[in-house]
Amino acid sequence: EDDFGLSGDYEDDEEEEWEGEVDWTQEVDEVEDAQKFTALGDDDDDELEEESLLETPLDKVEPYGLFRDALLQLQQEQPQLYESLAKNLNAEEQQTVQAAVHQADVLEQQAAHALMLDATPQANGNQH
Repeated sequence: EDDFGLSGDYEDDEEEEWEGEVDWTQEVDEVEDAQKFTALGDDDDDELEEESLLETPLDKVEPYGLFRDALLQLQQEQPQLYESLAKNLNAEEQQTVQAAVHQADVLEQQAAHALMLDATPQANGNQH
């Protein structure tokens, strides 16, 4: 067993002079170099992460419009199935479906209005 007492009896090869000062200065240089390289790429990575967290392909999908369009397509292409589904809805469920269809119409009108506003300054700008 190793005896770690204070007797001072230990092997001479363990008593090497510590050269840690050289190691520390080299490590500081390495850290500075690493910071230079990471500083160059940090801005790009942060921007990409923020954009990817804020926007997804699903953001471009408007769910109310999809629901309305699917419902109308079902009503036109499979009227019997549509009727059997619709007649099983209670009053609250019917109101929910109607509200979703209405919301789709409102969002569609807002999008059309926004497109019109975006196009208007360009037309006015070209006339001057």
